[in-house]
Amino acid sequence: MSNASSLIFTQFTNDENDYSFTYQIDDQQYTITLSHNCPATISEAERKTVLFNIGMCYLLDLAELVVPQKISIQFQLTDLQLEFWKVLYQEVAKEKMYIHKLDLFLLNAQWFSKGSGEAFPQFDLPSNRTKKALCLTGGKESLTLLKLMETDYKHDLILFFLNPETSIHRQKVFDRVKNDFNTIRTISNRPQILNDIKAKYQTDLGSGVDMAHLVFNTLLFGCEFVLIGNEYSANFPNLVYQGYPINHQYIKSIYFAEKINNYLHSFVSRQFSYFSLFFGLYEYRIASQLFKNDKYLEVWTSCNQTTSEINFCSNCHKCAFTYLVSSIYTSQIFLEKYFSRDLLEDVELFRALMDFTGEKPLDCVGEKIEVWVAMNNLSKRSDQKDKAVIKYFIEKIKPFIMSELPKFENEVNSLQKVPLKLPPEMDKLIFQAYSSSI
Repeated sequence: MSNASSLIFTQFTNDENDYSFTYQIDDQQYTITLSHNCPATISEAERKTVLFNIGMCYLLDLAELVVPQKISIQFQLTDLQLEFWKVLYQEVAKEKMYIHKLDLFLLNAQWFSKGSGEAFPQFDLPSNRTKKALCLTGGKESLTLLKLMETDYKHDLILFFLNPETSIHRQKVFDRVKNDFNTIRTISNRPQILNDIKAKYQTDLGSGVDMAHLVFNTLLFGCEFVLIGNEYSANFPNLVYQGYPINHQYIKSIYFAEKINNYLHSFVSRQFSYFSLFFGLYEYRIASQLFKNDKYLEVWTSCNQTTSEINFCSNCHKCAFTYLVSSIYTSQIFLEKYFSRDLLEDVELFRALMDFTGEKPLDCVGEKIEVWVAMNNLSKRSDQKDKAVIKYFIEKIKPFIMSELPKFENEVNSLQKVPLKLPPEMDKLIFQAYSSSI
């Protein structure tokens, strides 16, 4: 890969509900366009504050691709605002540095803004708003969240999709729910711009800042808050590189949520926050609600290699973890409709998820204790105990963790204490859904 000397956020424009953001990378100018299938509901002045922050999200997308020596923003920012974006860039780009075996020092770009102070002021949202934005992807957590909320909050939900047309599966999910719910989708040339830059700089995008995109885009519609189904296990790093933890799921973590909420309340709007109903729950426990009925499962996935024909590639670590956790709550006959083979016969696929040594895969997978608890419970079932993966667990793993398994079982089934407090009605919803273990 090659690096850029400079990256500049030069301007953004607002033409009713069509927006554009202009950047310069060295001597080349790029313009990212954005629109939504529904008009924004906040005022034009408030919209400028939000659009500036969406533009900063795009800036980080570009910075992660070209790793510039200098980053310049042609607007006024306070030192604290600048620090938020600088640290977020470093956090999400560390994974890319590890993959390419590059020095993390390259992320210490010089940051500049046009003067000090705020160019775009905070604003207040009406206290009587009731709409709740829910970001939907088709993953097991997002579909579980939809199932939990649709009974009591269907008419207050706005389902939000980030560029669904760029993903066959996200498009399938959008098509599945668009007639039953109020849905908003972004329409943008962002994917094409990023692909052009990838080709020019022989680089790729790491974990990205999609969660920040979701937060600021949903702010345009004056919602009460924005929800997503990020789980407790997203908080744990995958490995350590040059003395720093690398977390593939950092953008889904509680740490990011705390930081962006503080930023929102300090520089955007005190009346808007980002939450996950599942910040205190492991994926192992979340899945128990997903399989209480078959609704939406035709568009269910937790795989990045989906096609128009398949929901799961049946060959990646995400598929392996999903297959394992799903096996606890449903049958192999059911899983055969979604997976092309019995993954519990593939020991090599599972070793990175269950062995004591080695790095956790750079993917959205759960923790080892979830894997061990699931395998231990499957080892007690006559239809599962002779599977190759389960036999490997019984022989190579279980003897060394036998005394700790009850503690692990209790942890993955319990609500963990986290520093972020949910709105009262959402806290009640989680308690009712998972009261058997909380």
